[in-house]
Amino acid sequence: MKELFNIDGRPLDLSKLCLLSEKGSECIVYKYNSKVVKLFREDYMLPHLNTEDILYLKNIPTKMGHVLDEMKVLQDDLKLLNQFKIGLRDINPSNVIYNGQVYIIDPGNYIVKDISGIKLQIDPLNQENNDDVLLEKWNYNKINCLFDSLLFSDNKNVDAYQFRLIVQFFMKEREEIGTNFNLEILQDYFNPEMSVEKSTEEFRRKYIKENQEERDWYLSK
Repeated sequence: MKELFNIDGRPLDLSKLCLLSEKGSECIVYKYNSKVVKLFREDYMLPHLNTEDILYLKNIPTKMGHVLDEMKVLQDDLKLLNQFKIGLRDINPSNVIYNGQVYIIDPGNYIVKDISGIKLQIDPLNQENNDDVLLEKWNYNKINCLFDSLLFSDNKNVDAYQFRLIVQFFMKEREEIGTNFNLEILQDYFNPEMSVEKSTEEFRRKYIKENQEERDWYLSK
């Protein structure tokens, strides 16, 4: 294999590449330390983005309203998946591109009809007998966690303690209004006319209340 370099121009240690999958027609997937690396096949003919293009797309100013519109589309998609008893897998920020629309790329496997594995994870005490309810919770949670990461976890201004408070805030709101999806909460608390960055900053300033003693303890762990 030829030399490989990261975005900073530093070479990767090829001995640390661990093959995860070579089933795809476009890429071969490797694990590298705590990250996943996708290498395009040599015979893959379609053009793909270079580093400059990716950075350009990441810097497109996006209003919070655009994100909310995309979540409405995803909500309709989730309703369809739930209807046909299909569960989401492998939904994470590394499989998402946002440039005015949310594109979930290479989502991996789906859970089709058999949701026994889901039951064990989200209802270990077997308190819920309705499979449709469990599947809906699972799918909505996948997208909730995705947007938690996109909006907050990947935000350089949000540390682990703040992220924990934000997740707890959404959990409490979902329980109080009786919903499985964060869309309604985002519509209530985020300014759609602001950029995503400014809207999330305003939300944290107004609604996320820190306890300094708790913060120091949590970050010291």
